[in-house]
Amino acid sequence: MIRQRLRDIDLKITELADYLGITRPTLYKFIDSYDAGNFDSINKKVLDLFNYIEKNPLAGRNTILNYILNHLVLIKEMGEESDVALYNKVKRFLMENPEASKSRFIEEIISKDTFDSVIDYLLTIEPLLKKKRLSEKEKTQVEPYIQLQKALKGASENGTKA
Repeated sequence: MIRQRLRDIDLKITELADYLGITRPTLYKFIDSYDAGNFDSINKKVLDLFNYIEKNPLAGRNTILNYILNHLVLIKEMGEESDVALYNKVKRFLMENPEASKSRFIEEIISKDTFDSVIDYLLTIEPLLKKKRLSEKEKTQVEPYIQLQKALKGASENGTKA
C-alpha cells in the first residue's frame, strides 16, 4: 500500500502534494485509487512516482525527492532560460551534496515557513552588505546581521556550534 510506504519513508502528504504541484485532497484521491488498484483515475506522473516507490523498497526520502526533481518537473514549464539555469544549478547542488547544510536548509525552507522572516530580512540587507558607505538607517538594518556574524565567529573560535 502506497499510503503505508509514504509513512515508512516519512514523506508527508502535504509536502508531497507541494512537490507534485497538486492539492492535498487530490493526492489523497490518487493514493486511495492506487491502493484500490484503480490506476486509470491517477495522473500519469503521479502513477509513475507511486510505481517507482512500490518497486524500490530500499528507496528513501532523498531518493524519492531526487526522482521527483528528475522525472516530474518539466523544464518547459519553468519559463525563462535564467529560471531553468537556476533550477539546474540548485538541482545539481542538491544531488551532489545531499547532506550539506545548504541542502538541508533548502529542504527546510521549501517545506516549512519557519525561516520566512529571516529570509526576508537577509534579502533586504543583501544589497546593503555590498555598499561601502551606509546611512544611519541602513547601519541599523544591518546591525543584527553583524551581531550574528560576530556570535558565529566567536562560537567557531571556541570550538562550539552556534
